[in-house]
Amino acid sequence: MKSVFVTVGTTSFDELIAAVSSPAAEQVLRSRGCRQLVLQIGRGAMQPSPQHGPTFVREVFRFKESLAEELRSADLVISHAGGAWWVAQVCFWGRVGHGGLPRCAFGGRWGMVG
Repeated sequence: MKSVFVTVGTTSFDELIAAVSSPAAEQVLRSRGCRQLVLQIGRGAMQPSPQHGPTFVREVFRFKESLAEELRSADLVISHAGGAWWVAQVCFWGRVGHGGLPRCAFGGRWGMVG
């Protein structure tokens, strides 16, 4: 797993962003081979600082016109699953970008899948 994409859509979910960007969570991600953590934070108050190190990159943004590139390149997508649209997007981009579905984690609690 080289890239993890966390998305909250147009809402805010500070607890999720805080959990995945905590030092403990980032250490777990790194130990599993993650080299890039991309956080789409929406309207949330929690805004971790970007990090650009030699072995780990954390990107942070609120909104983009399209999340297609993030969905296509992610090995793991974590979302609050605000609707069926997100599930459809992950499945669609998973087929196009990887030839199979990426690992996904949905729900109010953060956790590793697989």
